[in-house]
Amino acid sequence: MFDAHAHLSAQPPADHPCSGWILPGLDAAQDAANAPLASDPRVHRAVGLHPWFLPALDALPAALDALEIRAAGAVAIGETGLDTLSRAGPPDVQAAAFRAQVALAAHRGCPLILHVVGRHGACLEVLREVGFPEEVGGMVHDFGGSAEVVAEWIAAGFMLSISPRSFVDRDAAAGVIRPDRIAMLARIPRDMLLVETDEFGIDRLPVVIDAVSRALDWPVPDVAAQTARNARRLFRLV
Repeated sequence: MFDAHAHLSAQPPADHPCSGWILPGLDAAQDAANAPLASDPRVHRAVGLHPWFLPALDALPAALDALEIRAAGAVAIGETGLDTLSRAGPPDVQAAAFRAQVALAAHRGCPLILHVVGRHGACLEVLREVGFPEEVGGMVHDFGGSAEVVAEWIAAGFMLSISPRSFVDRDAAAGVIRPDRIAMLARIPRDMLLVETDEFGIDRLPVVIDAVSRALDWPVPDVAAQTARNARRLFRLV
């Protein structure tokens, strides 16, 4: 099994059954804190400017220049995206930061890690306007879009990732996929599905895999193996 999006605070135990983790970027400070964790060959770091942690608009160019420098050696750009929540940055700053990071990832031929809340159509439009290559692709982490938008993301080359936020009770020992997300989950092609723990702790990954297994009537070992293959293919770790 492979955790496609995990906020780690320490290197995972040597005997952990997960074969790999993608460590998303948030901002310059967090990216710097993440760098030593990626000395573990199972941990693969991304760098980015998250919609919640953006600088002021006049400071954005310098932040983007710094991001381009630290992108060396990263497996992906992100988290980046658009978010309607009140804690996110001003819409104009979000839009500028997102567009610039899409362009950077396209230039580097590097997958994107997207954080999208309430702005699926807008994010897809930016990808089209920038001309982001489908063959480079990326992932929408903690995917919570409608069943109807799944096909648009797949056509754009993006894998869709399920986290404990898709559970009826995200803290329960046994995860159950929310009824309103079953149709969405069923529409994701199995070779475009990822699983993740986000900030819920790396030991929750088997719970996510089990919940997906029961929702799709898909054996647990097959879910674990297929989603691991998908992650390694997306992030060029094969």
